[in-house]
Amino acid sequence: MEKNISILTPEVALRNKSTKNTIETIKSIVNTAMKPVHWLSAYYSMVLERKVSTKQTLLLLNAQAAFVITAFPVEAPFVVRLICLSWFVKALFACKKSF
Repeated sequence: MEKNISILTPEVALRNKSTKNTIETIKSIVNTAMKPVHWLSAYYSMVLERKVSTKQTLLLLNAQAAFVITAFPVEAPFVVRLICLSWFVKALFACKKSF
């Protein structure tokens, strides 16, 4: 019977530990950054009286941003306004499909 033993050198062990620390740090940053989205999701759920997922919340935020960018720059060139309008319409259809 063959016996295999893995022996980690201190450099490899340190690298594995630092990789785990890096991954946990990134997860912590992502969780902190997503807190406002979760709060908005709870708010939208309360207003719409149904469960709104995080993805649906992000779609709603996309539609709101598209509306603001489409409606407010009055002096923008016509082509830019058409591009923004198409973004807004696409965002609305994505929201409709999601809900």
